[in-house]
Amino acid sequence: MLLYKPLLSMLAVFAAAGSVTAASCNGGTDPPSLTPIPASQCNTGPVQCCSTYTSPTNSVVALLSGLLGLVPNLALGAGLSCVSLIGGASCSNTAVCCNNINQSGLINLGCTPVTLGI
Repeated sequence: MLLYKPLLSMLAVFAAAGSVTAASCNGGTDPPSLTPIPASQCNTGPVQCCSTYTSPTNSVVALLSGLLGLVPNLALGAGLSCVSLIGGASCSNTAVCCNNINQSGLINLGCTPVTLGI
């Protein structure tokens, strides 16, 4: 019986993660209008390629942030379902530079869009 609540929380995280790629990019909120920076200026870790770049107030981001105990920076964007771009790989979605938490690529907070190849 003690595992019931943690199990439900984990199921909620996996259910949300499964719907991330199907979720609207807006989710009711637009990502912050930030000027993309060159990839060479990303000094907080590797550039990430995210399937969704959205506002930290997006319903999926809010759910995952709450479950993981994270506090997003409302002035910056959030990336969902992200993978590191290493060795000049290309990104067909949104390339970002994030300065906060990366939860195994599921959620990245504090993200700014990045221009590749500059």
